[in-house]
Amino acid sequence: MSEVSGIRFKLPEFTVTDFKYNFITVYQKDWFSINLSFDSKEIRGTLGFRIRSPLHLHVGAAKAWETLFGKYFDLLIGFEMRF
Repeated sequence: MSEVSGIRFKLPEFTVTDFKYNFITVYQKDWFSINLSFDSKEIRGTLGFRIRSPLHLHVGAAKAWETLFGKYFDLLIGFEMRF
């Protein structure tokens, strides 16, 4: 598990909050990774990019289970320190 911290843009409200989630790395190859996280309220996914070791940039989305097939989702932008 990897801990990612960053900011969350809630759409369509256009509000910004901070976040800290633990992600499971589903796929990793060289400088790229696919990460998932979920709980009883929502599912989250990010694409991770190694900028310069040990710093990784994560860009992804979060969506509540009850609105999974709805129109809007939340954008996630965060960083991880991986040693």
